[in-house]
Amino acid sequence: MLETATSLAAMARALREQERDQQKEIEWARKRRDAMAREIDDQLTEAKYAARCRDVIEDACKVGVGILKGPSSTTRPRHVGRRGC
Repeated sequence: MLETATSLAAMARALREQERDQQKEIEWARKRRDAMAREIDDQLTEAKYAARCRDVIEDACKVGVGILKGPSSTTRPRHVGRRGC
């Protein structure tokens, strides 16, 4: 009986330690994610990406075609379904 309690206590300690290690890893990943998001945002801002997108849209309206290579910097919700007919 004592042997079982000791092994259960050891297992509990091991699980707590494993959880602590996982939390450290998650925190490290969050810091890296935030740093990468800042880096990408800085690069897009420095390149004046939003202004270039507006220029491409204007060209597309005039000429019929507009091409811009790169990621979208903002997200907006899309409306699903039909709008008033």
